[in-house]
Amino acid sequence: MSETSSAWEDAVEWLRSQPDEQDLVLNAYYDDPLIAAARRYWESCEWQESESSSALCGDRRSMRGRAEGLPATRWREKDSPSPL
Repeated sequence: MSETSSAWEDAVEWLRSQPDEQDLVLNAYYDDPLIAAARRYWESCEWQESESSSALCGDRRSMRGRAEGLPATRWREKDSPSPL
């Protein structure tokens, strides 16, 4: 893992540990379980807008079961199985 990735992940973990920042954690999709947060994002207006403005997103059904861009270390730290 690169030093930059570690710093970013440390910052996210710190944010998640702050009781007064839980609204931000939820709104940024950093909450657990990670797969539920990813599902919320996938169903959000935010995703809908990015999907309609980018040909790369394609059919939403093709995204099922994929976790591209999600930090793999969060899965290694959890007891839940990886979706990858």
